[in-house]
Amino acid sequence: MRRPSWLTTLSGALLVAPLLALGTSLAPPAVSAANCVPAGSTGLSAKIVATAGQHIGGRIDAAGCQVGVYVGPGIDGVVIAHAQISGAADHAIFAQDADHLLVEASTISGNGGHPTAGIPDDKAVQLVGTHAAIVRGNVVRANADGGIGVNDDGPIDPAAPDPGTLRAAVGNTISRNIIVENFKACGVVVAAFNSGAGVERTIVIDNTVTNGKPGAIVIAADTPDSSVSDNVVMGNTITNNLLPGVIVHSNAPGDTVAGTLVLDNTISGNGPDPEAAGKAGPTKPTGILLAGEVAPVTGSFVIGNRISHEYFGIWESNARGTVLILRGLDHATVPVHA
Repeated sequence: MRRPSWLTTLSGALLVAPLLALGTSLAPPAVSAANCVPAGSTGLSAKIVATAGQHIGGRIDAAGCQVGVYVGPGIDGVVIAHAQISGAADHAIFAQDADHLLVEASTISGNGGHPTAGIPDDKAVQLVGTHAAIVRGNVVRANADGGIGVNDDGPIDPAAPDPGTLRAAVGNTISRNIIVENFKACGVVVAAFNSGAGVERTIVIDNTVTNGKPGAIVIAADTPDSSVSDNVVMGNTITNNLLPGVIVHSNAPGDTVAGTLVLDNTISGNGPDPEAAGKAGPTKPTGILLAGEVAPVTGSFVIGNRISHEYFGIWESNARGTVLILRGLDHATVPVHA
């Protein structure tokens, strides 16, 4: 039997993470820049533009710039650790088409207060077209336009006004972060925007996502013929968000949303999503939502989640081939709606 690709990715991430931690246990020296500079060809400005292998830390006040730290195409092996980044109009950290980025033990707050018009996904920490990036052990709090985003790159650069180069986002890990009280957008969004690219094998593991406005963790294909596949949402604590705790969603014709694993999460006290499934979504609090607007959501594995204080435990609409293994759906009035 073929080993599922999400299991192979998960095993690798759990083995590699401790090794990376040993190599980055000491806070790197602070890095600063006096003025805003262009963030590559994105059309945005940045306080700091990273160089390959650079270690960045310390206090970064990005007020007056659209980005705090920009990690551009081919700028690999950057470490952002023990940093405090605030004041960016859009993103505290924006990594584009870079590999092996590590963001850890940092506090990211007070960003996104003046978002640039026309950007589809404007999170405080934004990974676009990255491979094998790790964002772990950070506090992402009180950012105006959401927490952490993982997207593909291409004609639609979801994090910037100007287009990028077509590139999938592959094998990124979001782990052990505290993501709290972020406004206007969700805590973690894994979403595809470009046909021919996509987002694959993202692991969202052991995070705490709470008091989000609107929602918590989203896996989605957003534009026609875009694709998200073999992504994992595992071991997270997801509470008191205005939308359902986990949303797995296709939005347009030709979308592929396949092979999502939602495993062993603790989900409680989240909200409804009446706009899902062509405004036919749940009007009462919901733990996990699987919904296809036009194309179906396929091959999801929803296993062993503990869901409480929700009206609907799991809501399915235009979802095919879902594997449900239920546990602990206490205080869900309707455990499964399909």
